[in-house]
Amino acid sequence: MGPRDPRGRPLLRIVCFAEAPADARVGSGLGDRILAEEGPDPVDAARLPGLRAWTGLDSALPFTKLQTTCARRGC
Repeated sequence: MGPRDPRGRPLLRIVCFAEAPADARVGSGLGDRILAEEGPDPVDAARLPGLRAWTGLDSALPFTKLQTTCARRGC
């Protein structure tokens, strides 16, 4: 499962902002490719799911809707 923090969560939590679930899937897929190919220590793409978690600002959500953030803070 890869390295975990004391609570069992992946060591790297990446927040995803998107307009819709499909955008979040595409964005996280591109992010994974960049991490695997150009990360500080390139890792095997197959290991990424155990090393990182894509979440929204609320870690229980898979992404944060950009329009929600803009409505709260102004964009």
